[in-house]
Amino acid sequence: MIQWQDLHHSELTVHSLYALLKLRCEVFVVEQTCPYQDIDGDDLVGENRHILGWRDNELVAYARILKSEEDFDPVVIGRVIISGRARGEKMGYQLMEKTLDACQKQWPDKALYLGAQAHLQSSMAILVLPRSRTFTTKTASHTSAWHAKRNRRNSNTLSIVTGLVY
Repeated sequence: MIQWQDLHHSELTVHSLYALLKLRCEVFVVEQTCPYQDIDGDDLVGENRHILGWRDNELVAYARILKSEEDFDPVVIGRVIISGRARGEKMGYQLMEKTLDACQKQWPDKALYLGAQAHLQSSMAILVLPRSRTFTTKTASHTSAWHAKRNRRNSNTLSIVTGLVY
């Protein structure tokens, strides 16, 4: 059973922060052999949030949500991870449901942006993110996708929601 947490950065304990940074390093830097500066100064600022999934006191699922101070900037979902010890259990779908629920609860009228490696593109259709584009970095091919969403205040207005998942 997974215990889910949706935490504002100020609610992170030292243990939780260490666990999420460790998992991000394990997957993004070591496993994917992609050396980069993961600690980017965005984890502990503004209204940013962290979605954590724990099993037996081990962090096995994680996503970071960045909320810009700019009104028209989208909320960015990134650093989406399922631990190697938990893959193949469809936990990524649960993680994205929790993450999208948190975005809807905190910022219901904001557009979203998500990004992930291109080989995960098939997951987009399940999460209603049908259109996509692929781009390549030095170490991996990535995909982003988007769909239009009706603005609740004005049904004639569409806002662009972009994204890809875990």
